[in-house]
Order: sequence, then structure tokens, then C-alpha cells
Amino acid sequence: MISDTEIDRVAAASAKFKPALIDARYHPDTDRIELVTPWCTQLVDRQQIDELRDVSKRDLETITVSAVGLHVEGADIDINAAGLLSHIGRRLARKSAKSF
Repeated sequence: MISDTEIDRVAAASAKFKPALIDARYHPDTDRIELVTPWCTQLVDRQQIDELRDVSKRDLETITVSAVGLHVEGADIDINAAGLLSHIGRRLARKSAKSF
């Protein structure tokens, strides 16, 4: 049986949870994904996201934010938000390091 203390501890930890993604939208005119985080908004060429390269534009219209991260209903794809943002951040750091 779970104790009241354990329930209180989990509830307190849960209250501190901050989602990595707040919103996501697909922009078909530029073929980019808009990722809204608590601290910035990023527009990412969808070809930079491996899981989305072969997804149809029509399916990308169904992109939403889920408890896990990104969800594309039309293609039944889920992408972990923390992993995706970390990957994008590392790639951006490598690319920008070569710019000066």
C-alpha cells in the first residue's frame, strides 16, 4: 500500500514539473516546425528532424504537443521533447561554432 507521505512527495515533485514544449505548429509554406518552449520559440526545418523527414505535409498538419513531447496523429509518431530539443541544441552549437 502507498503511504500518504509517499503520495504527498510525488504530488510535490509533480507540481515542480515544467514541460519542455508548450506548443508546436507546422508551417507548410516554409516546411518548418515551430517549437514553443518556456524560454524561446524555434523554427526548425523539418528535414532536420529525422523522424519527420518522410512524413507527408498533410500528416504534419496534425502535429500537437503531448505529455511526452511532439505527437503527429496522422503518422502515429511520438518524439520525446527533451531529446529533440537537446539534439537540436547540440546541432546548432556545432554549426554556429564554425561561423566565427
